[in-house]
Amino acid sequence: MAELATFKYLSDGTPIRIDSSDPDVIARTLREKELEVAQERRRTAFEASAEFQPSEADFVKEESSGSIGEYGEAVMRTGGRAGRGVLAGLVSIPTGIASTVGRGLQAAGVERGENVVLTAQAVQDALAPDISDTGLWGEIPKALVQFGIPGAAVFKVLGNSNKATKLLATAAAEGVVAEEDMQSFGDTFLPNPVTKTKELDRLEGQEKAFAALYNKGVNGLEAAALMAGIPLAMTATGAVIKTGAKGAALVPGVKQVSEGLYAVGKGFGKVVEEAEKRSKVAKFLLPKFRFRGDLPDNVVAELKALKATELSGLAHANLIALNDLDATFKQAIKSGNANGSDAEKVMDALNDFLYPTDAIVGADAVTKANALTIQNDAAKVLIEADKKFGFVPSDKLTLNTKPENIRTQYSLFRAAQNARATIDDYSRQIAGNPNLLPEGAQDTIEGQLGLYGATQYRAFLDDSYVPTKEDTERAIEAIMRGSEAMGLPIKRADAINQLVQIKDKGGFVNKNLTPRELISNETLTAIQQGPLKAKTLQSPAVKAYLGEYTARKNIGLKTQTFDERKQGLIAKTKETLGRQSAIIAKGKFFDRLNEYNKNLPEGNKMFLDDAPVEAAMGIDEYTQVPDSVGFGPLRGKYVKKEYLQALENQSFNLSEKMGVFQPFYASLLGAKGMFQKAQTVYNPTGQIRNVTSALGFTAFNGNIPTGKDVLETFQLIYGDIGRKYPLAKDRQKVLQEYVRRGITGTQAQLGELNSLIEQAAESTKGLGRVGKMFDASKDNKVSNIASRFYAAGDDVWKVMNYEIEKKKLLGIVQKAAIKNKPLTMKAQTVDQQNVARAFGLDPNNVDLVALSRVPEDRLSKEFINRYGKNPLDEFLSEEAATITKNNIPNYSRTPEVIDALRQLPFGNFIAYPSEILRTGMNTIGRSITEIASDNADIRARGLERLFGAASVAYMIPKGLEQFSVGMTGSSEEQVDAFKRSFSYDWERNSTFAVTRTNKDGYLREMQNASYTLPYDYLLRPSEAIINAYNNGVRSEQELTEIALNAGLGASAEFLSPFIGQSMLFDRMGAGLTGRTSQGFKLYEDGAPLGDKIWAAVAHTLNGFIPAGSPLEFNPKMGPQHSSNFDPWRSFTLGNLTQAALVESGMVDASRLSRISERKKKLDVYDEAFQAASGIKFIESQVEKKLGYRIQEAKGEFGTARSEYEKLKNEHGARLPEEIAYRFQQANANRFKKVRDLSIAFDDARTLGLSEEKIAKIVRDVGGLDGWRGILNHIYIPMAPKASVSIELYRAAADKRRNVVPAEAMSQEVARSYREDRLPQRPTPQPMAPDLTEVIPEAVRSAVEAIPQQFDQISNRASQFLRQQEEEKLMGGS
Repeated sequence: MAELATFKYLSDGTPIRIDSSDPDVIARTLREKELEVAQERRRTAFEASAEFQPSEADFVKEESSGSIGEYGEAVMRTGGRAGRGVLAGLVSIPTGIASTVGRGLQAAGVERGENVVLTAQAVQDALAPDISDTGLWGEIPKALVQFGIPGAAVFKVLGNSNKATKLLATAAAEGVVAEEDMQSFGDTFLPNPVTKTKELDRLEGQEKAFAALYNKGVNGLEAAALMAGIPLAMTATGAVIKTGAKGAALVPGVKQVSEGLYAVGKGFGKVVEEAEKRSKVAKFLLPKFRFRGDLPDNVVAELKALKATELSGLAHANLIALNDLDATFKQAIKSGNANGSDAEKVMDALNDFLYPTDAIVGADAVTKANALTIQNDAAKVLIEADKKFGFVPSDKLTLNTKPENIRTQYSLFRAAQNARATIDDYSRQIAGNPNLLPEGAQDTIEGQLGLYGATQYRAFLDDSYVPTKEDTERAIEAIMRGSEAMGLPIKRADAINQLVQIKDKGGFVNKNLTPRELISNETLTAIQQGPLKAKTLQSPAVKAYLGEYTARKNIGLKTQTFDERKQGLIAKTKETLGRQSAIIAKGKFFDRLNEYNKNLPEGNKMFLDDAPVEAAMGIDEYTQVPDSVGFGPLRGKYVKKEYLQALENQSFNLSEKMGVFQPFYASLLGAKGMFQKAQTVYNPTGQIRNVTSALGFTAFNGNIPTGKDVLETFQLIYGDIGRKYPLAKDRQKVLQEYVRRGITGTQAQLGELNSLIEQAAESTKGLGRVGKMFDASKDNKVSNIASRFYAAGDDVWKVMNYEIEKKKLLGIVQKAAIKNKPLTMKAQTVDQQNVARAFGLDPNNVDLVALSRVPEDRLSKEFINRYGKNPLDEFLSEEAATITKNNIPNYSRTPEVIDALRQLPFGNFIAYPSEILRTGMNTIGRSITEIASDNADIRARGLERLFGAASVAYMIPKGLEQFSVGMTGSSEEQVDAFKRSFSYDWERNSTFAVTRTNKDGYLREMQNASYTLPYDYLLRPSEAIINAYNNGVRSEQELTEIALNAGLGASAEFLSPFIGQSMLFDRMGAGLTGRTSQGFKLYEDGAPLGDKIWAAVAHTLNGFIPAGSPLEFNPKMGPQHSSNFDPWRSFTLGNLTQAALVESGMVDASRLSRISERKKKLDVYDEAFQAASGIKFIESQVEKKLGYRIQEAKGEFGTARSEYEKLKNEHGARLPEEIAYRFQQANANRFKKVRDLSIAFDDARTLGLSEEKIAKIVRDVGGLDGWRGILNHIYIPMAPKASVSIELYRAAADKRRNVVPAEAMSQEVARSYREDRLPQRPTPQPMAPDLTEVIPEAVRSAVEAIPQQFDQISNRASQFLRQQEEEKLMGGS
């Protein structure tokens, strides 16, 4: 008989059934249920209390379902794991050292040793985060930091020591920092390893100390071997590519295929040339899309570019001199040793040393003698000041000490000497080119060596300068007195007019020393007309009125303040160097053009002595170069008008065409440049990505640098940024060589942004604060430092590419020389042509082996002064520089059309993608040319370059995706599902690397690797086509629809950088509409006007705040509200700042929590790692994004339906055919949207969401009709609505009756039921195992199998030998 059930009520009134009548069972069950009730009461009470803060819960290691649990626990993100590993590694260094010291003392019998070890372990436990269960993302960063920092320090200290010494020292250093209980590689992977560590648990005293030191030593040896292996791996990678290329170069047919491609390219080039000759449209358009523009060939274009490069090199030398002078003088004032009189004395001495003729007048010989005496006396004062301020402690500092021998951080004497020496060196160069000077000027310059200084005035450079009333009155009186003394008295009004004319006319404006401002023809013509002539404004009163830049205390009757004197000294030096630089650069440009022209065959010359007959015939329009000083050997010659315009033409400036709107338009473009600069140059993440992605440019050319090359180049380029004193002369020479050849200082993005800001500054000079804002943006110290770091990130890889190209070219020449075979190459630059002609070689077919054998006695003095003592080195340096400029992005080479496009309000960083296109095509073109060579080594170099391009553009991105999938146990299907349904539009064709899955193997986090893949732009159009095809097949689209989507997707990816909405105007548009392009709401539709204005302004201004900034404006809380309770609520903290403040406990928990304003749970380790590494991790957030997709689908369904339903609101005549057509189109559009949502449901399943979870999300969103059918792949078409039919049929005075084609519409519904099928979900692929779990076991198994395999090989060898012996004995074969 069944036992009777018992019914009871719990204390909260809940009835329960107990399937037993046993009193003990009933009592026990009641107690358990009452405990549950009590626990629930406590939980409810806790959740209702002020202490309930689920957002403060800690991070967990494993994930079961959602990303944030019921009580706020969140799974630890990949960045958090890596960040914890980094900190653990940092803490392990000092604690490891302390532990080693303690164990050493303990081993020596010192009792306190164990106390030291215990203290170290306590510090480790307190400061180092727990990284157990963080996997490789925690362990690898820890090991890299813990062993990498000591290893790098040892390598740096030991310098040029031999490798064995470095390895042993590194092993010792890394053993010192290793943990004593750390498992070795051998422990983990090998069965009976040599590096097996000892168990410490059962040991005590000295025995334990010796065992611990042994374990440290074992781990140190392994770590040192790993450190040594990293550079070897880089070298091996390069060697593998090189070896593969050499082998491929010998394959029959490779050369012939390239020859064919080369011939096709040449043929296409000839077609283009013919089109340009025959078509006016082609002649106008084609030059706009190429680097050389309208110039006759690339050699002349290189000469034009070299003018800017030359000036950039001079500007770099000027910067070194000015920085040393400025920094040293500031330090002298800051040091505390200089009182007011000392500072004035130093200022007098600096001015007297640099410009000793400023304060004296008289006969030339007397003036010079007096000036030299003044200069010597000033030098003595500077030497004494160096000693007094502690800059140079040595008593050996004398007037004869050379500046390069003063190696202290600061020195007034050295700074003054270097500045003066730079001015004198420039003067000698100018005097050495008499073609550029008026008659007699050469002698004047040579006579003024050591004394010359240019004069400039504030009135011509500073828009805000206003002379005082007293200075103005004195200047008027001086002009009137001067005119009267000449016998030409004038009235006061005429004197005022003369002053206004002087001030308005301006002078040579050389404010920033930028190549863009200095190479304009107008500026240079103005320079030639008098920078080194006698000064015309000799009246002290007029000089005081114009605000002369000088360090003299008195200008006429005006006494300058100390700050004015300091500003005057720096400005005068800057002006002097700038004017001289401009003359030198233009002089060399004209000389090179003349050399090039001389060597052209008759009939092809660019510059002609007489006007050609073609000019009279009207075939070509010629113009004469002005026959005046400043045009050097080209003065008076004739040249085609289009060539001269192309040579003189400066960058296109669209804002100049805007008339009265110029300042407004220029301001918009300047704001666009500042906005983009804030997101890149001032963004720490942008800086890091810039460095890491630029490596791809070098690798794209098949160039893999060694670890040593990387370290040395980084030290050279980055070391020059923050240097407080000049580099040694040899390093200065190397840096200037890179600048002179155009290798450094040409970063594409930075050049574009600076150009926009410079144009804005120039166009808004008269707009007060607006003009000053743009001027400050390009001149302020922070901007300069950040810009130099950003440029350096590009420069290091360009320098490495240049050096590797040069080294490889030299190796090919040396191999040819050993084989005694000629190796020919065409000279591409004027300097290469000059080198070839100097030794009787044909510039079109230079034998490099013959050039390498030129004896030193054949080198003329002129050749050595210009090119040095190694002709081959100069030729190859030019070749390597040309390759680098052609194949690595370079702002100075953007064509005119790009220069114009970047000045339009749309597009972002236009120069960069255009340079990716140019350099990508150039690299492929160069590789084809090289593969077509007769020389096997050059063919191998071409294949190496081609392999590099294929690897960077395709194999590495695809390999990264596959590797990440394998390492995490995810699948390609999951990545495709995320891209298709849950990524943002701009990410859909990106390269994603999976970084984390949950315990079931479903994708939870990824990294968008496209940010660090420089040639991703070339890959994206093809990715768009592939994705369009795959998605089309997935959704069972027609082939025509797939093709159309593929074409549109590829076009959008290709054109988006050029015609997409700029980031600034995107923000401004969001401010007007209240919605960002990502769909975030800035404000509600019914919000008060003040809230809308604040949200729009705050959102726009936030774009100018660098990403990663600790603070930005809060668009959702204006100060008109927050001032009533907490003004800080009008600001939003950056994620890293907020996480750090919360973690440190520096801010009251009631004011700040771990949850950001965007509902992200913040982890300080995660935020710090992402900020420092430039790697951004994207959480899949499938549940959240599916909710957005459902909300979006509701709107799309409504839009599709409205195309049919709005017929009822139309009053005119509607044919039955139109009604049927619109019903059919509405149904077709609705089907497409339903199909997309059905696929999104399937993709959510692929990414781990259950049917129940999807259904819950749909219900939570609400309002989605027919969702159960969609979830089950059943499409229910839209039926005709009676309300629409009735309203169409209704007739009225203002409405026509229309008959609905009911039968046709019913047929359409029936057709849709039959044919419109939702695609079925593909069969789920089995989950792959996580490689991080598989690899250790696989390695262990492989190692264990080695002895057995060796025995098998040994047995086979023994059998073979035995068989051989038997055959000999038996006489068999």
